[in-house]
Amino acid sequence: MIQTVFAKIGSSGVVMEDRRGKACKNSKLDDSIKDTVRNHINSFKTIESHYCRKTTERKYFPPTLNISKMFLLYQEYCQDN
Repeated sequence: MIQTVFAKIGSSGVVMEDRRGKACKNSKLDDSIKDTVRNHINSFKTIESHYCRKTTERKYFPPTLNISKMFLLYQEYCQDN
């Protein structure tokens, strides 16, 4: 703790303000973009888990589908629409 305080002492001799949680959120997406992404994700077929079908309602994507494939398909989807 003491090393951190000494590292944060400014040129005026005062410890700098704690900046945790004060970052700007400039990367907010428009709701229409979010809806487009959700619609694209929901367009994929899902499969049930073969381990515990009785106790869960979770759906899974096929094992052949990964994030990079989904992104490439999303780019095609956006070009078509």
